[in-house]
Amino acid sequence: MNASATSFPVSDKKASHYLHWFRRDLRTHDNTALAHAVSQARESQGKVSAVFILTPQQWLEHDMSLVQVDFILRTLAVLQRDLARQFGIKMHILDSSDFVDGVNTLSDFCQSHDITEVTANIEYEVNEVARDELATATLHELGITFERHHDQCILPPDSVTTNDGNMYQVFTPFYKKWQSLLETSPPKLHPLTLLKQKVDADWLTDAQDRLDELSQQVIKDYAIKQNCQTDEALSYCRANYRAGETEAKHRLDQFIADDIKQYDIARDCPADDATSRLSAYLTIGAISSRYCYLQATRALQASPDNGKDISRWISELAWRDFYRHVIANRPDIIKGNAYKTDTDKRVNWAYDEADFKRWCEGKTGVPLVDAAMRYLKETGFMHNRLRMVTAMFLTKDLLIDWRWGERYFMQTLIDGDFASNNGGGQWSASVGTDSAPYFRIMNPFSQAKSHDKNAFFIKTCLPELKSIPSSVLHDEAKLRYALSETGKFAHVDYPLPMVDHKQARQLAIAEFKAE
Repeated sequence: MNASATSFPVSDKKASHYLHWFRRDLRTHDNTALAHAVSQARESQGKVSAVFILTPQQWLEHDMSLVQVDFILRTLAVLQRDLARQFGIKMHILDSSDFVDGVNTLSDFCQSHDITEVTANIEYEVNEVARDELATATLHELGITFERHHDQCILPPDSVTTNDGNMYQVFTPFYKKWQSLLETSPPKLHPLTLLKQKVDADWLTDAQDRLDELSQQVIKDYAIKQNCQTDEALSYCRANYRAGETEAKHRLDQFIADDIKQYDIARDCPADDATSRLSAYLTIGAISSRYCYLQATRALQASPDNGKDISRWISELAWRDFYRHVIANRPDIIKGNAYKTDTDKRVNWAYDEADFKRWCEGKTGVPLVDAAMRYLKETGFMHNRLRMVTAMFLTKDLLIDWRWGERYFMQTLIDGDFASNNGGGQWSASVGTDSAPYFRIMNPFSQAKSHDKNAFFIKTCLPELKSIPSSVLHDEAKLRYALSETGKFAHVDYPLPMVDHKQARQLAIAEFKAE
């Protein structure tokens, strides 16, 4: 499972100097490739260093949000300090532009620091695979080993297959096989052992000062180029997402102690917010999914009466694996293609920029959709139930191409993760693997009635609606009448619903059924 993906022998007799290349694995605990490097160094009496390569131009091309870039930079500062103080490992922050330039930067660093082996954890997206193939060839010419390890998933791609060796297209049988494999062979954590090396305090001070300067410049430039998020979202995320793996573990402990036992029901209620809020940490690798799984299974063993709730959360970890397996199996999806290409091509997707802007800004006239979109813009986060509701409203009520929504979510979410974001977007648009049938279209008004009964979430995000009863907000016909020129709430500054949901639903069904 953790075998090297690519390896070449070292041809010279240099003392072993291992370099771990951090990407989306920003932690010391249970880091497969880092643990391998440290273990090898102990055996060979060598030493270990680390790097992280900033590639802001590549991040822009991948639509990474400003708040996620900031979260990564803040996490790097914590990680750099922890590596130096606890393990005596220097982590160098290298500044580059994109992946290709980053490989050249890595190559120069390896030559100037006499690196004999580079370790890294595998990333499954197309550009990342191409980057690693280039790095493999470039380092090989220098006589440097490049070892990559599976680390992002609890079970790696191609390990959960049908009896004939194919990738599952439906989640439920995938999940059953996933569960059976883990019950037979539970995942093992990779502890980081200590090395006989120390980092000079002055080096760390200088390195942290340099990282702070780089971070400020990167955030300043990135905010200008992306021009998608507000200072409000940045401030919110800095206050509510403390950086580092210690914080991630603390959140997991709190969730298991307080909320996981009510997860099956409470997870769908945005006002209660009983979710773990670990997604941002999992996305950048500040905590491992293996560790989360093992902690959850221990909670399940200790509290079997809460099995349904705990198992539901474990299934969310399986969904995370599933979508990674999908993109590894179907890399064309990463290039903007739908899993169900025939369905996607059959639909005459709309490209109305004015309608899309109203959706982005939370001005559709549909309270739950608008509350969710405004909350996203202000906080960089959206509850999973609301992601489904808003994405389905975009693709079914407005028939706007799911790719527009996918991109906007990536540009705004602190936990924007390509595999999960793409999988969820295609699910809502009924063009993905195991996606919602095209005729099952969420009614945003009934969804609000079910999951925000007293409209607490809606009224918190849309204070202009605080005087309108929830019974009106949850009924499209009543809301239209209440906001009309002669209605009781005609004075409220809130738009009428931009489409009639029942009519939009029928149009969408006809569109998907069309030959």
